[in-house]
Amino acid sequence: MISAERNQLNNIALGLPDYVKFILENDVDEGYRNNAAFILATWLKAQGKTSHEVLQQLIEWNYRNRPPLEVRELENIVKSVFRHDYKPVSRKHGRSQDII
Repeated sequence: MISAERNQLNNIALGLPDYVKFILENDVDEGYRNNAAFILATWLKAQGKTSHEVLQQLIEWNYRNRPPLEVRELENIVKSVFRHDYKPVSRKHGRSQDII
């Protein structure tokens, strides 16, 4: 990942809920990627990001996944989050890794 993109993700990570920070800081394995992308997309949207900004940040994050999701899958997740006005997960207890 290009260092400017990594810096952008690191700046986003400041002050995040633990579960979002966990998603940003760890590679996500097959079987968990869609859920993690959905959680990240809903949180970014709640922070006032546009659908285009959310998609770009998901694409940057996605490079670390094993294997990365197809871009069209990320596009579908973002469309769904914005179409249905989903809210971010509220996680107050438990381990961050249990959320995905």
